[in-house]
Amino acid sequence: MPRTAQHTAQSATQQAFSLLEMAIVVAVVGLIIGGVMATQDFVRKAEISAGMAEVDSVTKALNTFVSNYHALPGDMGDAEAYWGARGTCPGTGLDGQNTCNGNNDGRIEHSGSYAFEQFTAFQHMAQAGLIEGTYTGAPGPASNRDAEIGVNVPESSIENAGIGIGWTGVQTGTATYYDGNYGHAISIGAENGNNYAIAPILTPQEALNIDLKIDDGKPSYGEVVVFKSGTNPNCATSDTAASAEYNLTYSEIACAAVFRNRL
Repeated sequence: MPRTAQHTAQSATQQAFSLLEMAIVVAVVGLIIGGVMATQDFVRKAEISAGMAEVDSVTKALNTFVSNYHALPGDMGDAEAYWGARGTCPGTGLDGQNTCNGNNDGRIEHSGSYAFEQFTAFQHMAQAGLIEGTYTGAPGPASNRDAEIGVNVPESSIENAGIGIGWTGVQTGTATYYDGNYGHAISIGAENGNNYAIAPILTPQEALNIDLKIDDGKPSYGEVVVFKSGTNPNCATSDTAASAEYNLTYSEIACAAVFRNRL
């Protein structure tokens, strides 16, 4: 074969190999990206499953506490007799050892002068050995409702999420809640700097998946609900309960979950 022809054939072969190699690299990269995305999806689903188990554990601890102490954690009027009196109630920056009495009205308050009960509730359950962790029993510095994840409320397995608790009662015509009886509700969400754990932490699809596993798949009815748009924009399609659906056209974080009547 003439040298020029041989050189041309070798160049064509080298080019062919380059294209093949490029195709292989692209395929491998695609597999890696697909594997990473699948792993991330698996981890996220595992986080959410663990978070739901934690809500159930807090529910069990709450009910066991009532059976053992004949009072609600946080609300009990003789908590200081069990775990020592704090110098000033509710106080701040404490180590979780001493505590405050609640007003013993049958409600774990999360507003008003006894808003600290939502924090001493976790402190009392931890002191009773019913949940893990140590909690200050005091609000954060922003307000008397300031939840600090891992400090005065439990940290969830869901990234950046915490667990809140409190008496919500019957809600009618508010900008935050869909109408209904919430009783003592447990929430799972992020900090919002001036309230319990109600900032968005889930996508609407994730919130729907949780709802379908436990309840009816409706954002405004049943045991599992979300907040209205004034608190969680883009989570549900409407603030009107009868027409509200999870906003599945929105794929970003938008929802916190509320579990009603846990006691």
